[in-house]
Amino acid sequence: MFFRRRMRMHVVELSPPPNESVRLLSADEVRDRRGQSDTSFNAAGAVGRIERFVGAASASLGQLESRIAHLEVVTAELAEELHARPSHGDLLEVRLQASRVEAEVRRLGTELRGEVDEIKDITDARNGGGSPDMRRRGGGAAS
Repeated sequence: MFFRRRMRMHVVELSPPPNESVRLLSADEVRDRRGQSDTSFNAAGAVGRIERFVGAASASLGQLESRIAHLEVVTAELAEELHARPSHGDLLEVRLQASRVEAEVRRLGTELRGEVDEIKDITDARNGGGSPDMRRRGGGAAS
């Protein structure tokens, strides 16, 4: 926690200078003159402040450039990672392909069952006049 200390100004009485054209200012006069513009004094002070500002700005600019470069690298890495992951379209494509494969397997299963039934009927007809179902109905090769 910061505490403010009251600054106490001690007024020191100085003896008058030997040259009367130069006179010491009191504290009140100094405070009053701070608002006035003395072009030579303010210009020199302004140049110094501007130089310090330019130096600080260039240092900040250097830091900002390095931060921007770092952000560009991170953004590029994230973009590569994002493109490496499957998208929603990729997921839909895989699901569609899986559905097509499933439909083909079901179609082949049905086709094979039909062929198996045909072969079974032919085998039963050769072995004894048909399947047990056909014998009950009175059909088959022996009838």
